[in-house]
Amino acid sequence: MAILLTTLGVHLLAINQYGFFRDELYYLANTAHLGWGHVDHPPLCVWILAAATQLFGDGLPVMRSLAIGTGLGAIVMSALIARELGGAAWAQGLAALGVAASPVNRVVGHLYSMNGWDVLLWAVAVWLWLRIGRTEGRALGLWSILGVVLGLALLNKLSALWLIMALVLATVATPRRSDFKAPGLYLATAISAFLFAPHVMWQVQNDFVTLEFIRNATTEKLLPVPPHQFVIVQAVVTNPLAVILWMTGLIMAWRRPEWRGMAIGFTAVALLLMVSMRSRENYLTPAYAFVLPVGALVVSDWLASRPALRTAYTAALGLTGLMMASLALPVLPVQTLASISRAAGFSPPASEAGKRNDIQGMADMFGWPEMAAAAAEVWQTLPEEERTRTPILGTNYGQSSAVWRFWPASAGPRPLILGRHNDWWRIGPQGWDGGTVVVIGETREDLRAMFTDWREVRRMNTEWTVEEESTAPIAIARGLKVPVEEFWAAARLIR
Repeated sequence: MAILLTTLGVHLLAINQYGFFRDELYYLANTAHLGWGHVDHPPLCVWILAAATQLFGDGLPVMRSLAIGTGLGAIVMSALIARELGGAAWAQGLAALGVAASPVNRVVGHLYSMNGWDVLLWAVAVWLWLRIGRTEGRALGLWSILGVVLGLALLNKLSALWLIMALVLATVATPRRSDFKAPGLYLATAISAFLFAPHVMWQVQNDFVTLEFIRNATTEKLLPVPPHQFVIVQAVVTNPLAVILWMTGLIMAWRRPEWRGMAIGFTAVALLLMVSMRSRENYLTPAYAFVLPVGALVVSDWLASRPALRTAYTAALGLTGLMMASLALPVLPVQTLASISRAAGFSPPASEAGKRNDIQGMADMFGWPEMAAAAAEVWQTLPEEERTRTPILGTNYGQSSAVWRFWPASAGPRPLILGRHNDWWRIGPQGWDGGTVVVIGETREDLRAMFTDWREVRRMNTEWTVEEESTAPIAIARGLKVPVEEFWAAARLIR
């Protein structure tokens, strides 16, 4: 309980700091267009957000509370997995602390996205898989629940396919292969397939656009991450002291037949990510549910006869986690965070192309209200008759989503908001007549040439924001010379 309360306290300190993250604004805008899918993610996290905002409003604490809930849930599940493996109270606490002290877990458990739900659902699935293995007769009820969890995991993030791959391999390559004779396994498969089927149909109807997104993001957005660098980054983002837990768990799970399925599951996912050489630092995070609790059990047993050392290690892990959380979460004043970053002279290897700044990772929380206000001011300079039929077009989903969320009430009713990036592009031009449009962001020359008149009227000048947004231009474009459909096809940005 102390671990949960301390973690909650840290998150509450940061819950309303800095501002909405770019992706949080995007998910929020997605709630206006609910369906069975979006270009770059399945629908579950948006459905949950839509329900929450209907009940409690769309303020930042509402979104962050959902994310914090997933993070706390993942901590609890790590302890439950350790207990399922036979761990006593200290092992359960150490497994919980290993998750709580991980900076990558704190980030995905603070910023609202599908990633927080992903970590939680993987942990629940691993616990259920273990529980089924220890249940007499392999109860159909547990299999049914596992099927629901896997179906929801797929509706949340397509990387849940890695989870299914890991569980299948862990079953096939161990004595658990006898589960393939159990009707429960096929019941779980049918339930998860039934839940996921509507999203598959959505992909068919939308020409499997998510495959295009994955291909383009992999080749154009994500930077190569060599295997050795991947391992080093994992050692940092999971907390160097927690490496002792998950590395011990991996080694011992390979050595102990009763735990080998856990080692197989983790190794399969880790090798997949290492071989792809295109991974963000958080991609492996949910897979630690396979090995970290094992390591907590083993380390706890090793230190049982050395209470002073066990207490020292636990305290050091907790204190290190608090220190790293203060840098990973928006806790410190931004000037202090930037000063620390400059003084350290070190930043983690980038996983995405683009310029970096002193508060990389936090920069996407700044500048959005200012951008919406600037776009509104430019829009208001138009003659009233022209203004009423003029939309605002963002060149990336952050810009479109920011104007959608932060449109100032003083500017009057929000105009039509368009976007050329990912799901904003899929939504389409929404009846725009091609006459006039206010455009935010750098725009390709061939797109500018499609208008009779293109006039840049303002540039953003905001502090702490990412380079792409800090000096983003705002232009007024008039007289589209080609059909709207042709312009929209040319403007398409899926990555």
